Amino acid sequence: MPTSIGNLRNLTTLKLFDLDLESLPETIGNLTKLEDLELDRNNLTTIPESLMKIKAMKSMYLSDNKISKADQLKIKAQMPWCDVILD
Repeated sequence: MPTSIGNLRNLTTLKLFDLDLESLPETIGNLTKLEDLELDRNNLTTIPESLMKIKAMKSMYLSDNKISKADQLKIKAQMPWCDVILD
């Protein structure tokens, strides 16, 4: 995924499911208006710290990735305002 994704600052919904993504650029955290993010069915092992700071985020789908249980707990703990779907 190109780092230029972070230039789409008015984006509110982003669907990146079933793309075999292994990582996301840190610049994705620039999408401060992002409310819904679908990352299901990829090969992610983690998500960028910047993504966990988007306060507008209402739902994030991370099912069927390779994120460890410890990182899943960390993501949920750092984003209490967001419905993080992991299963």
